[in-house]
Amino acid sequence: MRTKSPITFFGSNCTVSDITRLYWDFVSLTADLKVKRESLAAARRIYEDVRNRAEQGTQATLQLTSAQAQLATSRQDYINSEGSVLQQELLLKELLRRRGISDPKLAKAKIEALTAIQTPDNDTIDPLGTLPQQAIENRRNCSSPIFSSRIQTSVWKGRATKFALISPLQ
Repeated sequence: MRTKSPITFFGSNCTVSDITRLYWDFVSLTADLKVKRESLAAARRIYEDVRNRAEQGTQATLQLTSAQAQLATSRQDYINSEGSVLQQELLLKELLRRRGISDPKLAKAKIEALTAIQTPDNDTIDPLGTLPQQAIENRRNCSSPIFSSRIQTSVWKGRATKFALISPLQ
């Protein structure tokens, strides 16, 4: 019996990790679209405020031109972001179904991002100089005395060389 490494029940040569990666890309693009929508709304409010002030004579017309340019830029950013979301949705549909979007039910269906990208409240990142040492300490095959001595001679000023991270048994 011959087995294939890619999962074929999706109808194409894609793996679960490919679908997962595309989904998270879709989630991030959807979050970006939301930000662009809010930015467009803010640009509209600013434009309306500047236009009203210019009509009253309390704002220079140069500021109105600047607000119009900002509104146009925000509108274009929103349109580009919306296109990216639609394109990513189309990619997901193509990979999830054998017939892709030629199926009318699937073509009408909308994919919604149910998961939001969570950012940690407190992001603690260790200094870069300690990361190679932590990586070496957490490797199980680095516990031998021979390997430990090779690591100590290869680590120079807090930087581990590629050679130091390769097991002597390889």
